[in-house]
Amino acid sequence: MKTLRLFQRLCGENASKGVFFVATHWSAASSEAKQTHEFKSEREIEEEREDELKKRFFSSMLGHGATCERFLRTHESAWAIVDLIINKGAPVETLQIQEELVDLRIPLRKTSAGASLHGELGEKFDNQDMQRLKQSLGEEEYRELKKILKNSSALLQVPFHIKLMKRFGLGS
Repeated sequence: MKTLRLFQRLCGENASKGVFFVATHWSAASSEAKQTHEFKSEREIEEEREDELKKRFFSSMLGHGATCERFLRTHESAWAIVDLIINKGAPVETLQIQEELVDLRIPLRKTSAGASLHGELGEKFDNQDMQRLKQSLGEEEYRELKKILKNSSALLQVPFHIKLMKRFGLGS
């Protein structure tokens, strides 16, 4: 869900018109029906799953013009989706991240997507992590590393704790 929210912030409302969500694994619906002994047809289960995807995950972007289609693991289904993409004729819109970075000259961490990602990373990285790092490096090495990273992160306008996390492979 976090990845989808980040994707929405990268695209923005205007570019949603060019987004196609292609859902796969529809054969799992029939095996689920057999396992649960439900008296629903495979088609009913697929439609319920599709409705759930559209309502729980894709509703915001669908409301701004995105499209959701099923891929049925056949050549015909694949070509039908390609045809839809080609024939939709959605105008190429500037992504929100492009507009924020290029047109508005907003630093990456202050863009909608950057702020979202920064907030998630900041939540993961707390004082306990800093203390563990300090203990593993030793006081002198820790101070030197902190000094180096503070200088470089100031130049790049990247918060210190994010640079530190990247350097030591903490978080994703």
